[in-house]
Amino acid sequence: LAAALEQGSEHPLAQPFQRHAQTGLVASRLQAYPGQGISGDIAGQAYRIGHLDWLGLPPPQTLSAPAGICLYLADAKRLLAAFELEDSLRPDVHAFLAQIRERGVTLSLLTGDPSPHGQQLADSLGITEVISGARPADKLACLQRWQQAGDINLMLGDGVNDAPILAGAHVSFAMAAGTDLAKSSADGILLGNQLLKIPYALDMARHTRRIIRQNLLWALLYNLLILPLAVSGHLPPYLAAIGMSLSSLLVVGNSMRLSRL
Repeated sequence: LAAALEQGSEHPLAQPFQRHAQTGLVASRLQAYPGQGISGDIAGQAYRIGHLDWLGLPPPQTLSAPAGICLYLADAKRLLAAFELEDSLRPDVHAFLAQIRERGVTLSLLTGDPSPHGQQLADSLGITEVISGARPADKLACLQRWQQAGDINLMLGDGVNDAPILAGAHVSFAMAAGTDLAKSSADGILLGNQLLKIPYALDMARHTRRIIRQNLLWALLYNLLILPLAVSGHLPPYLAAIGMSLSSLLVVGNSMRLSRL
């Protein structure tokens, strides 16, 4: 039943269920609720799978507190099953976080999961700011608060629920394995899902800005010096033309230093 419902979801948490789909068991009238769950009809019966608070049903007395992410399956009247999911870290995440922190970037974790799993994950990674149970609108509101405080934001996400904040951030990246909506909302896509490409992109952006400023400064100083001399007749036209060509070559040569990064 859970696998049939999750066939209509692009959320990463739906992938473990989709591998267990059974032939002939098909859900209709599927409706996704961002950050909460999904509902649908199977053989004329209404079912829902998602977070317990969204289902609005009391927790089962016989179930111990889940250590990971927990999703619940229910019909119109009662809980039918509970599914506990563990999320494994990407192999390059620790190197990625170390390099990001070296560049003076403050890290925050926004998750739609209302369970303690988000806080446990953040503690293991040394992330102090965690917002759990955040719906797409909550994530976007948090981003807007940061921007109003003058922060420059870089967002990384992969799910449907991340689309608004990916579109609203100053710069954003979606994982290549993420949902189509996330990838279409982001500024860039991490091909190969390699997190270490982000510190490289930050370095490239900072070097590019430095080169642009150097080129603008040189062009300004050159024109302030040469133009008055050329207009007053103190500089022959051919020397002004040669100087302009050399100035352009200097700007191009300075910009080509970026190819060595």
